[in-house]
Amino acid sequence: MKKKIGITILIPVFQARENIGNIIKALLQQKGKGIVIEKIHIHSDGSTDGSDEIIKMMQKMKDSKIEFSSSTKNKGHLKTMTQLFKRGISDVTVILNDDIRIISDRTIYNLVSPLIKDRRINLVNEIGRA
Repeated sequence: MKKKIGITILIPVFQARENIGNIIKALLQQKGKGIVIEKIHIHSDGSTDGSDEIIKMMQKMKDSKIEFSSSTKNKGHLKTMTQLFKRGISDVTVILNDDIRIISDRTIYNLVSPLIKDRRINLVNEIGRA
């Protein structure tokens, strides 16, 4: 039996109360042969809109895989991404913005499947697909 590809999801968050719950729910429902989402790292960069509370609530869900950290003030995207990468990564790292919509339970699989099929590929970027 082949080893499943471990995936870490990194999500920088700022004022994402309206969408972060939807993203987390969609990530927890992801499917795909040969992959497993090991961790979902979320870092809130000084959010004051209630985003942190939603994330903490969802972190308590069974099998959430969420690791959460936050800053008390906004430090910017670069520092947030640096903070997220310090948390550790898996075989594959997927970076998602806090304003996306995940419309399929196979979105992550579809994104990383080129890496599974051809180990020479190191970067996959999907832009503008609905």
